[in-house]
Amino acid sequence: MDHAALIREVYDRLLANLGPQGWWPGDGPFETIAGAILTQNTAWANVEKALANLRASDAMSWAAIRAMEVEELAALVRPSGYFNAKARKLKAFAAYMAGRGDSLAPRGDALDGPGLGAKELRAELLGVYGIGPETADDIVLYAAGLASFVIDTYTRRIVDRLGIAPEPRSYGAYQALFEDALPADAPGYNEYHALLDAHAKAVCTKREPRCGACALLDLCPTGKRRPSAHLTPLRRGKMRISDIDPAAVERIVQELPRVFHTKDVSLNREVRLAHQIHEGERAYNSVFGRFLRRNEVQLGIRLDKFPGGPMGARWRKTT
Repeated sequence: MDHAALIREVYDRLLANLGPQGWWPGDGPFETIAGAILTQNTAWANVEKALANLRASDAMSWAAIRAMEVEELAALVRPSGYFNAKARKLKAFAAYMAGRGDSLAPRGDALDGPGLGAKELRAELLGVYGIGPETADDIVLYAAGLASFVIDTYTRRIVDRLGIAPEPRSYGAYQALFEDALPADAPGYNEYHALLDAHAKAVCTKREPRCGACALLDLCPTGKRRPSAHLTPLRRGKMRISDIDPAAVERIVQELPRVFHTKDVSLNREVRLAHQIHEGERAYNSVFGRFLRRNEVQLGIRLDKFPGGPMGARWRKTT
């Protein structure tokens, strides 16, 4: 499969696996742009705190940002970290918005770029203090609604593990990998970026990725090489399990010697539990339960959590 076909296949699988994501996590152009600036080098939870401060101070417009002293603004965005630098960046962008006039802000401070293509607007944004490639693409895609694919740490991680990292490994080269393979469609770029982020946070994590639960495993050379690529070892705990497909149990039993290798887990007990479930009995053991949950894709089962007893969550077969 060539790189372009792989890029399209990854999108199809993630969309089928995760469903539509509904990004951007912002309410209106101002919040989207301010959020894109404030999220630099921090988590979105911290950005939400900074935005809440701006909202409480009635400072959710570029006019309000222009009227505010930089020190006052820095105090409001302090939760986002690097608050002095980010205050200066917000002030610089507010000045840029004022200078653009109707060509960029025909409805007050709402970002809109009639007559500007994605690349032209992106080039302008890169000339604003504090706006780098990723932030510029966030603004072009999510605020202006123009097609410019966003590359972030999560996207790079997935691309690298799929074995299609470009050379040189520059921002532009990663972006070209997607834009050359996909039609220039802003909603499509939006959805794909959100899917990649969701997948990287839940499955393709930085440390100990859950390769056994990955919808892309058969496409991923990195996942296939990992000792736990097919099944993920887990720690001891408590869980309630029920109703597992007998064929899956047989596969589990075959894999148990390799999976349950920690000192505090009895292999014989796990095999016994597997056969108890095979016979329709209920068993209690969270190592076994979490093992099933994290490896449901590879085992050919799907498990949904629903309220259980005092031992914790209970699981049932759904397919």
